[in-house]
Amino acid sequence: VYASYSPYYAMQGSGLILFTDILGNHQLYVSANVNSAIKYSNVFFMYNYMARRMDFGGGSYHNAYPFYGNNYNVIWLDRTYGAFVTGSYPLNRFNRFEMGLEYFTVERSIDWKSSIAPPSITQNEFSVSSVIPQIGYVHDTSVWRWPTSPANGGRWRADLQWSPTISSNKDESISFTTVSLDWRRYFAYHKDYTFGIRLSGAVSEGTDPQQFFLGGMSNWFNARYDNPSNDVSLRVEDIYYSRFVTPLRGVGYYNQIGSRYILSNFEFRYPFIKHLMMGWPLPFYFRNVRGAAFWDFGTAWSPKEVGSNLMPDPSDWITGFGFGIRMDLGVFPIEWNIAWSPETDYVPQYYFSLNYGF
Repeated sequence: VYASYSPYYAMQGSGLILFTDILGNHQLYVSANVNSAIKYSNVFFMYNYMARRMDFGGGSYHNAYPFYGNNYNVIWLDRTYGAFVTGSYPLNRFNRFEMGLEYFTVERSIDWKSSIAPPSITQNEFSVSSVIPQIGYVHDTSVWRWPTSPANGGRWRADLQWSPTISSNKDESISFTTVSLDWRRYFAYHKDYTFGIRLSGAVSEGTDPQQFFLGGMSNWFNARYDNPSNDVSLRVEDIYYSRFVTPLRGVGYYNQIGSRYILSNFEFRYPFIKHLMMGWPLPFYFRNVRGAAFWDFGTAWSPKEVGSNLMPDPSDWITGFGFGIRMDLGVFPIEWNIAWSPETDYVPQYYFSLNYGF
């Protein structure tokens, strides 16, 4: 069972069935939400072969996102579908290469329109396809002492993602190259206390560079959207090829947008409730509820915004600080945070989400 909260589509959930042999060498994942026709259905299929040192996998998917357009009473249908292959080659217990190749298509079409809709509205229909190879290197020595976040060690990964032009018509393909780095380190103190640091960033180049949306948290239930310059204008391609960069607590989604970003996170994690058993009114039992004090600091930008400078001015960087609690419910972890930021005039911002700590 999978559950999440999407900034675009609110609450989402699905069921996933895994078929495997006793040794786990062959794994088959199947997920389907079948409606009246395939174009309205969500289907996912993946097979993994894990009998050798190098793991292989492949699969395909189709997703449908119908939505209502207020202009002329039109129902639009976005479809994303494609196929992929993946591989993972471990060098040793702590290091590995990951690679993949994906064919990805985004289509937007009119599913229904009223009689008052002009014929020209069909000009907004389109289809964009891409072939995206990627390769990554992963180093991981992290130790999970609690179910909500690592307690000691470290991990980092570097990724290269490339989408070449595959059509002579520039409106039918996406072209970009993205390099990203994510570094994390954890320092344990007296077993129960941990200081965590995360530094991440990415650069995207090309005709259609990926956009990074900085701000907020992943799987944020009570989400808020903001952009100080009020210039959030997204192409459809940006919706499906962009990345949300989180966590930057104290602000909402889309606080900064650009083809580059830098984000740093600092957390001090401590035991909030070790054991608490209640007898009335309900027999609740809480165990290993963790607390955290945090500070987030980052920025996103595009080259044209900074001119000859390498990065934005210090005054353009976003910062937020606060504290919160984390708890594992057995099926998924939950987080509650309160944060303050100069961007929001230090008005407290509340975050309730489903997340593991970085």
